[in-house]
Amino acid sequence: MKRLLIFAVGVLSVLTIKAQGQVEMAVAIPRQTTEVSHNTWNVIRNKLVDAMTRNGVSSVVYSGIVVYPEITVSDEQLVESGMRNITVIDIQLSLTTEHVVTGTVFSTLALTLRGEGDNMDKAVMRAINKILPTDDRLNAFMVQSINIITRYYQENTNTIIQKAQNLASTKQYEAALALLSSYPTSVSGYSQVSKTLTEVYGEYQNSICAQKLQQARTAYSLGRYAEAASWLQQVDMQSSCAKEARVLCQKIKASRDAETARELATLERIYQNQADLEKQRIKAIRDVVVTYYKSVPRFYYVF
Repeated sequence: MKRLLIFAVGVLSVLTIKAQGQVEMAVAIPRQTTEVSHNTWNVIRNKLVDAMTRNGVSSVVYSGIVVYPEITVSDEQLVESGMRNITVIDIQLSLTTEHVVTGTVFSTLALTLRGEGDNMDKAVMRAINKILPTDDRLNAFMVQSINIITRYYQENTNTIIQKAQNLASTKQYEAALALLSSYPTSVSGYSQVSKTLTEVYGEYQNSICAQKLQQARTAYSLGRYAEAASWLQQVDMQSSCAKEARVLCQKIKASRDAETARELATLERIYQNQADLEKQRIKAIRDVVVTYYKSVPRFYYVF
C-alpha cells in the first residue's frame, strides 16, 4: 500500500494552531520490533499517553489512528566498573502517527537518548526515563499530529467515504467500519460519514444475520434456549432478518426456561425503544471495529 508522508512545516507554526477536535489515538507497537521488556514498553506507552492528554488528544485503547514507537540501538559499549560491568547505549526512539486502515503517515519524530545499566534492557529503560513530561519535542509532536490529522480529515472526507464504500462492496465490512469510525466527530464532514457508517453497518448486518439466525434456530431446536437468546441478541432489528428473529424470540419466551424468557423480554423492550436500539447498535459497531483492530497484522494494541 502506498504510504502518504505528510511533513511538518516547523515547530513554531504548529504550536500556533490549537487542536479543536476530539481526535482519538491509541498507542501500538509493531509486531516485529526490537526486543525490550514488557515493562519498558509500558513506560513508553505511559509517557505517550501522558503527552496525548496534555495536548488535547483523546487516548483510547483501540483506534484507527495510532502512534507507535520503534527503538534502534545506534551504539553499545561495555564499560568495566569495579565488580560489575555497565552497558552504555545510544538509542534512537522513533515515533510515528499513522492511519491503520489506509497506511497514511501523518507525522514522525526521532529522539536520540543515552542510557546505562547492568544489562541492555535496564540501559534502554534509563534512556527512556530521561524523557520528561515537559519535553518540548514530544509535546510539539503531539500538537503537530493532531492538527495534521484534523486537516487530513477535513480535506479528504469524500475520499474516505468512497474508500469505505469500496471496501464494503468487496465485503470488507470490518475495515470499512474501522475507517469510518476513526473520523473525529467535531470535523464538519462527520454527518456525511455517520450516514455512510450506518449504511455500511446495515449491509454488514444483512450479510451476517442469516448465519446468526440459523445458529439461534439450531440452539433452540436442541433446547439450548439461553444460547439461542445470545445469538438473537447479535441480530440487528433493522436487518433483513428482523421479522424472523422476533418470531423465534416469541417461541423461546414460551419455553419453560424462565430466566431466558426474562432476558428476551428485556431484549424485546430494547427492540421497541429506539434510543436503546441505537445504543445497542453503537456498541455493536464498536465491537466489530475492536475485533478488526485486534486482527491488524502490523501492530499490538495492548502490551
